[in-house]
Amino acid sequence: LQALFGMAAALSYSLLAGMSIPTQRTLIMLGVYYGAGYLRRAVNVWHSYGLALLLVLIVDPFAPLSVGMWLSFGAVAAILINQQGRIAPASEWKGFLSIQGIVSIGLIPLLLCCFGSLSLISPLVNVVAIPLFTVVIVPLVLSACAVLMLNPMWGGTCLHWIASSLSWLYTLLERAAHYPWASLYLPSPPLALVVLMAIGTLIALVPWSWSWRWAGILICMPALFWSVDAPDAGDYEITVLDVGQGLAVII
Repeated sequence: LQALFGMAAALSYSLLAGMSIPTQRTLIMLGVYYGAGYLRRAVNVWHSYGLALLLVLIVDPFAPLSVGMWLSFGAVAAILINQQGRIAPASEWKGFLSIQGIVSIGLIPLLLCCFGSLSLISPLVNVVAIPLFTVVIVPLVLSACAVLMLNPMWGGTCLHWIASSLSWLYTLLERAAHYPWASLYLPSPPLALVVLMAIGTLIALVPWSWSWRWAGILICMPALFWSVDAPDAGDYEITVLDVGQGLAVII
């Protein structure tokens, strides 16, 4: 019953959420988990992860062109690398904060390559936003949708209140994102330094001794402190691109 009702609820919610790549990944991994439970079989978590990746690629072969797929599967891989094999579970809040730190560290190479910047405020924002959405906003939206089917006026009123709360929350998030120290912008390092940073991040995530973790962090430093030639303060460079039928001036 747990497997049948759990999978039905996961499928229903995934359809409501629009079946995005992170939703597909979660649904497939839950399908493997519930299927193994239904058949009374133990399944390795990496087998579940690999099967989810394979099925997402079968459903959408162009998924690797989406940054969201890399960030989604990268975040889960970072969590699995760090948490697998632990014997004593941490307390709920300690585990939640630990997961936020793991994801923030594990996604540094991807974020730097894809966006050329690292968010310094996202771990703090996630500590508030994730429980707020998980415990309050999403259940309220689902409840309001159920009320909407029974009484459109009441359901519409509930959704209006939730939308107003979300607009207020988005305003706070926008203000947080515009702080000068909210993001760290870095030039794209060469491929060799990116590979070195990926190796250092992996070493820092594996639950070894702290001496190994600090070594992994030090390996990441060359990529984080990579600098390129740039004009001095008050100077500028102009490049004119003339291709015959078109012209562009880059300042």
